[in-house]
Amino acid sequence: MFLSIQFYHNLVRSYIFLCLKKSRNSAGCGVWQTPIFKFKCKDNFRTIDFYPLISVLNNLIINSIDAIEGSGHILVDQQREGDSYLFRVVDSGAGIESDDMEVLFEPGFSTKYDPITGRMSTGIGLSHVKQIVDKHFVGSISAESSKENQWTCFKVLIPKENIEIKR
Repeated sequence: MFLSIQFYHNLVRSYIFLCLKKSRNSAGCGVWQTPIFKFKCKDNFRTIDFYPLISVLNNLIINSIDAIEGSGHILVDQQREGDSYLFRVVDSGAGIESDDMEVLFEPGFSTKYDPITGRMSTGIGLSHVKQIVDKHFVGSISAESSKENQWTCFKVLIPKENIEIKR
């Protein structure tokens, strides 16, 4: 069984448009918000490693949805970069503190805290994503962010030979 990357983008696009985010307005009332998504798939390829790839991209996309307060934008794109495929998930959320960038991929680290319930996220998501990218795909993941300009970009670079099925 294989999956083309364009099929995956269409699948994610359908899933995401069904995904609404509930946030609180200034009066404390629940308001449903939907970020604006843009998908760009520059190079189609076939892969049998769709479960690990979906795990990585879904985690990054859900984190982007969570990072956006109210309305915002999320870009998911893919392109060839030399002998690798580059996947980017860029959002217009609040950005990540520079001190947090150093520990972003550490197990247990999380910025997700609900002050109403007192619950904190497990901090497993990004460490798991990094492990999949590093160990399964023998690739790399990096993040850039600006609190001042309110954006975050995750880049996943996977060698072509570690993901693509030859036709």
